[in-house]
Amino acid sequence: MTDMNAELEQLQRESFAYFIHEANPDNGNFTNKGEVDHEFVMDTEENVQEHKLVMEKNPDMEHADDNSLRLVPGAKGQIIWTFAKDGKYSFACLIPGHYEAGMHGKLQVNK
Repeated sequence: MTDMNAELEQLQRESFAYFIHEANPDNGNFTNKGEVDHEFVMDTEENVQEHKLVMEKNPDMEHADDNSLRLVPGAKGQIIWTFAKDGKYSFACLIPGHYEAGMHGKLQVNK
């Protein structure tokens, strides 16, 4: 099991890259220490970009996906995920303007 811990406001200041092993459950532990809502979505780069376009049109949309969460200021959350295959993935905060402010990064999943 891999633990990935991040304060969501850190994503604006630091470049993140995580290396995860396929077929192991991975914990993503997040804390929103900022003053505005943040979200965390992880998927293929193509799917992250598609979701980004949807969020631009519907910034207040609710998320019920296992690979994402949205946190109000001061909240904590967790994603527990097992990647089915190795490869390159992306993660991002897709609230309009946050991706552009640098809140995104890469995941490398290895066997």
